[in-house]
Amino acid sequence: MDRLRMTVHKDDPESLEIWKTITDKVEILGDKDNFWEMSDTGPCGPCTEIHYDKLEIWNLVFMQYDRQEAPAWTTAPELLKSRSSACATGPSDRSLSGFSQRSGR
Repeated sequence: MDRLRMTVHKDDPESLEIWKTITDKVEILGDKDNFWEMSDTGPCGPCTEIHYDKLEIWNLVFMQYDRQEAPAWTTAPELLKSRSSACATGPSDRSLSGFSQRSGR
């Protein structure tokens, strides 16, 4: 656990509270690092990440917004019915590329 570190979005107190029950190694970050978006429009939202030795290994994205034409965005009611259904999770692309480089693949 010494080498694990978590990050949360600055506007996500729920994730911060959950991680704080497990570890004190939680960093609060802004939109640049902890807000996921697929493109200029569409589903988007804050994310929380798990890092191991500064390498992001897992990402949880809470797609609770539907961005319309810039700069407006709205909550996505159909996604908010159940927070679990609005959560995408998995290894980050960065962790997969780091694994490939380390394993020689």
